[in-house]
Amino acid sequence: MPYENDINLNANNGRNDQDNFLAPNGFRLVIDNTVYADVQYKVQQASIPSISVEATPSPYGASTLYSIGDRTNYEPLELTFLVDENLKNYKEIHNWIIGALTANDSSNDGKFKDITLMILSSHNNVVQEIQFAGAFPISLSTLQFDSAAGDIEYLTASVTFQYQYYKLK
Repeated sequence: MPYENDINLNANNGRNDQDNFLAPNGFRLVIDNTVYADVQYKVQQASIPSISVEATPSPYGASTLYSIGDRTNYEPLELTFLVDENLKNYKEIHNWIIGALTANDSSNDGKFKDITLMILSSHNNVVQEIQFAGAFPISLSTLQFDSAAGDIEYLTASVTFQYQYYKLK
């Protein structure tokens, strides 16, 4: 799944001094409406992971010159979601992890899903989509029960996804 995108490094990228600032609560997440609906509708936190490229050193006389490397490194995608009282959404991720491990190795059905993070404007319109291609869960947090807790704070869980790449559409 190669990342293909025409990027013009000399374009002004539509700079506009009248742009609004991005609100941290303006997002929506889509994994797969038919299988993971309970997780995607209860997501509370999502982060756009960092991306980096290592500089490649090249000796030049008495010094070292650097050029841009040939690989991108993507940090994992981390999500936090509210857990429903029947644990349906927690089980969705749990079953995805276990199912991927126990499925026939020659079959990739259900192991990898594209995840889309939609960024919303101040008017709740989608202004940007970030597609995480070929994502799969690599960790699911614990659920901590506490009978001594005074105020009810609903349980949340964190899930970490690895993916092939992400693309800003």
